[in-house]
Amino acid sequence: MGTLWHILLAFSLVGLAHGTVIIGVRMQEGVLIGSDSMHVKMQRVGVERFEPHYVSSGCKDVVNRSPFKIYAAGSAKLGPAFFVDDVIAKNMPPLIGFDAAIELLQKVLSQELTKALSASPLYRKIIKDRLSGSVLSVLVGGGEKGVAKLATVDFKLQDLPRGQFKIAATPTVCPSNDSAFCFQSIGENSSVDLSMNETRGRMPIDRRIKKALEVQAFASPKWVGSPFSIVSVSRLGVIRWVETGLCAADKK
Repeated sequence: MGTLWHILLAFSLVGLAHGTVIIGVRMQEGVLIGSDSMHVKMQRVGVERFEPHYVSSGCKDVVNRSPFKIYAAGSAKLGPAFFVDDVIAKNMPPLIGFDAAIELLQKVLSQELTKALSASPLYRKIIKDRLSGSVLSVLVGGGEKGVAKLATVDFKLQDLPRGQFKIAATPTVCPSNDSAFCFQSIGENSSVDLSMNETRGRMPIDRRIKKALEVQAFASPKWVGSPFSIVSVSRLGVIRWVETGLCAADKK
């Protein structure tokens, strides 16, 4: 069994981070996931003001393979206390089932995000005021028992009485009918739906995904950029890199 974990860049070490686009498509034969490689880090320049400070590029894929290997790259950090790749690497058993993985992601990431945000009231305020409470999104695709599966888990900050808060995790799972086409995207995705619809029936699905990534990069040049990576996992769990982008090390 092979399972692909794909992570949305949500935080950086120096402050709030923004940007990226990740596209997932589930078909009967498997799942494809494509992403850009731009990391935009935001630095605090005022009491409650953040501005783009540093742009870098990197792989945003985390691949969980049987039996004991996890390949991780990219940055999803909230200070030194939270690095999403490390959280997954430390808590995800290599042979965990898809449904169990979704449940464990919700539990573990919610706990670790709560710990990290408890130390930063300012980050909580910025997340609430400027990002509508959105903290992190994770796109998960895999093949299990001959069925291709795809899901998104969104983590949002919710206020509680007396200045308390909690992290609420909401999964969105593609229907269990494995013959149905299912499409999900997270991040800067304002142009993705239109592009995917316009290219339907005109080109193979991997080219449709890359085209949608290119269109979104053109629409959001400050937040989305090439090179792009596209990776597939078959319904039998076989992982294949269509385009490695900056994920060349994961191809091994």
